[in-house]
Amino acid sequence: MPENLVTLSQLSIQTKKGSLLSNIQLQIFSGDRLNVLGPSGSGKSLLTKLIAGYLSPTEGQILYDVPLEKITLAGDNQLPGTDRLSYYEKRYEVFIQDDNKTLQDHLFQLPNFDGVQTLLQRFSLSHLLEKQKYQLSNGEQKLLSIITCVASEPKLLILDQPYLGVDAFNRTKLNDLIHSLSPKMAVLLVGKIPDTELSNTFEKIHLEAGKLVDKPETSGPAQTPDQNPLTLNPFNQNQAAYQHLVKMEDVSIAYGEIAILKNIHFSIEPGHRVVIKGPNGSGKSMLISLITGDNPKAYGQNIILFDRLRGSGESIWDIKNKIGYLSPELHQHFFRGESHVQKILFGKVQVLEDRFASKMTCQDVVASGLTEGIGATSTAKEGQWLTDLFAFFNLSTFKNEAFASLSQGKQRLVLLMRALVKQPPLLILDEPCQGLDDEQTLQFKKAIDDFCRHSTTAVIYVSHMEEDIPSCMNREIRMLAGEIVQDVVRTETLNFL
Repeated sequence: MPENLVTLSQLSIQTKKGSLLSNIQLQIFSGDRLNVLGPSGSGKSLLTKLIAGYLSPTEGQILYDVPLEKITLAGDNQLPGTDRLSYYEKRYEVFIQDDNKTLQDHLFQLPNFDGVQTLLQRFSLSHLLEKQKYQLSNGEQKLLSIITCVASEPKLLILDQPYLGVDAFNRTKLNDLIHSLSPKMAVLLVGKIPDTELSNTFEKIHLEAGKLVDKPETSGPAQTPDQNPLTLNPFNQNQAAYQHLVKMEDVSIAYGEIAILKNIHFSIEPGHRVVIKGPNGSGKSMLISLITGDNPKAYGQNIILFDRLRGSGESIWDIKNKIGYLSPELHQHFFRGESHVQKILFGKVQVLEDRFASKMTCQDVVASGLTEGIGATSTAKEGQWLTDLFAFFNLSTFKNEAFASLSQGKQRLVLLMRALVKQPPLLILDEPCQGLDDEQTLQFKKAIDDFCRHSTTAVIYVSHMEEDIPSCMNREIRMLAGEIVQDVVRTETLNFL
């Protein structure tokens, strides 16, 4: 007979901004396979944190029939056995080597280390143990976090968006792993499962606006920015002319004996819209960190950024001033300078109210891009350019709204505006649709297509998912094991230039 694990009784979370979860009634038994679905902002991840004991409800109660340590949440890429300190900018992280400890040194102390090794072999990822934490790609961190959680053999395994940032090969491996889990283990999986057979083994639970519903409401067509809402083109007003935004010749990067990039040759010029693809660990993140100036290993390499050889006297801020950047990591770290958000991200807190304590408006967030501040309100005054930018993306009504009160999709669009506020000649979008629902992804892609119609700004777009790539991308680079193995023109693109 199934064992009762967790009971949620009339559970709600209320804040000054309104209700985030309302009257949740749910029982989880051993062997359950539950798939929580719903649009971004519906409360899915919040529900998982409550069940895992990271938060407490403001109303109702949670009853546990198993110890909390037997409930494991995998979703924030935090690896057991490693410290919680991380940096958004890689130029800091590469110097924090923790006495050269490898992941094996950290994970060896875990009681389930043998199980971790077995699962790493199953994913053909045993080589990761010889790396240090900062050397892992985002996808590798995600997989290793899941593997360590599974190996701990919990009674209830919670997987929050486990497929995000994971390449196609490892998504298949992940499906196989979930298929093979003990029938006595309960699994709560958040987000779509990209496999029909596996999906059909899970009972669907739908969240809409913080409430459990029998069937999801059907939404109308995505609200997208107007195609050309402005009389004058707001972009490229102050851009300098460059021959090469990026040019690399025979660039190779290694950490000790571990080669990360090998013999890289490529260039990006104004107007190029480049998609970069490749499996987890193929070198995409390293390549991007060389371009953004965040990695000191660029020194001594034949790297030209904005017609200037790297290391010839330019500062990192000279480089960053010419680049707009957006990634899920930037979104996650945006408030990290505020101690109350650190508690939400890394600690087990009793209430969620502090998450909404920030007074930053959307206009503050966009203006902070002028000085590359993260989480600090810019002193820049409202100007016509900011007004035009909000109008272009059809977000004028949100200009003075609190950034934290917006849905994740609208927050991502605001952060896109932040990346563009300097009118940079190069825009880098690293998995920008990760974590967005289908409607929000369509809205974001449409925003990029509309922007590209009006700008010669070059775009680098990193994605594992073809359906997340806007139509304006006109070139595709594929990476494998640190090398560029393909550099081709994308034929099915919109001819904007």
